[in-house]
Amino acid sequence: MFLGTSKHSIDAKNRIRIPALFKEMGNEFALVLGHGCINIFPKAAIEERLKAFNDNIDIYDQDELEEYRNYMMMIDFPKPDTQGRFVIDSKFIKAVGLGKDINVIGMGDHLEIVPYKELAVDKDSFNRTMAFMSKMSKKLKNNNNNNNNGI
Repeated sequence: MFLGTSKHSIDAKNRIRIPALFKEMGNEFALVLGHGCINIFPKAAIEERLKAFNDNIDIYDQDELEEYRNYMMMIDFPKPDTQGRFVIDSKFIKAVGLGKDINVIGMGDHLEIVPYKELAVDKDSFNRTMAFMSKMSKKLKNNNNNNNNGI
């Protein structure tokens, strides 16, 4: 499980390395454009997701197929060099609005690369985050109750 945050920098050649905090990612992974971020998934995890998509895509639905193609073009499998650095495609950097400094955030089953920002600890940000976590906790509790009741 990937947990924590690491401030990092993109070099002049658009390269980074997976921070030491997340070394269990290994050298085989995929970069996937996300909402305001670049996701980093272990290769096995993205292959599992793609297989599920492939098993459910309707190849005769032109709109569905076009969106799936678009999604597939948002995935890259970089090859780390001998120093563990890999290149982030400049189109990905531009799409997310990354600068030189970034945060790499552990999101449980994957990592996210996002533009660098300090943790917001003002009262409003804290209250929004706690309200979100409360909402998620209630969802989890409801899901657990439904699963325990055979629903």
